[in-house]
Amino acid sequence: MKASTAKEELLGKGLQIDHEQFKQLCKMVIERAKPTRELELTPFRGDGGIDIHAVIDRELFHARLGVQAKQYATGNTVGARTLRGFKDVLSEQQYHSSISRRPIYYNV
Repeated sequence: MKASTAKEELLGKGLQIDHEQFKQLCKMVIERAKPTRELELTPFRGDGGIDIHAVIDRELFHARLGVQAKQYATGNTVGARTLRGFKDVLSEQQYHSSISRRPIYYNV
């Protein structure tokens, strides 16, 4: 299977599951992509804007990772206002912040 086909299939499946399952899927993707410690889902409601919390520890690198999982349909992207709000949440909760607007992160 070509990577583009696999990506399209994964994106389609991501839109078919409920929000809690989507958060779990995002956690699994992080778990497989980056070895972390303290990788956990936050409560589904009242999470303060952070859906997944993790700590990445390397010999010369340490970061607190806060993830906000957005389950939007293709073409319905996260806007600048939402990104600014999330950046504020990261700062308030003392996460190391970096935001990418690459569509794969927001159209899953």
